Amino acid sequence: MLRPLWAVVPYKGKTNPKRRLASELTRTERASLVHAMLDDVLTELLASGLFDEILLVSAASDAPDLANQYGIALFEDRSTNLPDALIDSSRWLKDVHDVKTVFIVPADVPLILKEDLQEAIAKHKSVTVIPDQHEVGTNGLICTPPNAFPYVFDGKSFKPHLEAAETADLSPDALHLESFALDIDTADDIFAMRNSSKQTRTKTYLKSIPVFEHTKVRRSVHEPQPET
Repeated sequence: MLRPLWAVVPYKGKTNPKRRLASELTRTERASLVHAMLDDVLTELLASGLFDEILLVSAASDAPDLANQYGIALFEDRSTNLPDALIDSSRWLKDVHDVKTVFIVPADVPLILKEDLQEAIAKHKSVTVIPDQHEVGTNGLICTPPNAFPYVFDGKSFKPHLEAAETADLSPDALHLESFALDIDTADDIFAMRNSSKQTRTKTYLKSIPVFEHTKVRRSVHEPQPET
């Protein structure tokens, strides 16, 4: 593991956040959910003591206040998509701060644990890709050096990230970590988060709203889904 090691957390902000949950939660509820998840992620990263610095990557209007609140660095993103934002911020970290390794952690994985962060860092060689529970998306990525290969981050990036790293003549490792498995994108994810054992701000918030009153959420969990 080459240091400095920075954690990088992309944050889209509260303007129409988590649109895939629009049928289940109001815009205000989704905005509050996004803030709760970000708080859980940043709190765990800071408490772990594993990083030289934490960087919030965002173009959101509330990003400067959030960075000040948590005492972390801010990269004010000017790109139009997540991959470019992470490419630009990783380049900035490498060129300006001589950062050797980045650990990209999405802002919607509120169950992450210090123990899993430690394991990922201890096992890391050049590229470590941590998948979601379905092995479809990427819920964590460690890269030495930053931008060693093209980032994807399109919701289906787990295998493309492995393939891109291999194309760049790297030897990527896939690492399955339970606390990174759940991100909050669907009704089923909401129920899984509400039933999780870890006490988080996200869980507390989801239990405070009348989510069971949303017909689609109730149906998605308790009724058979039509075949497609």
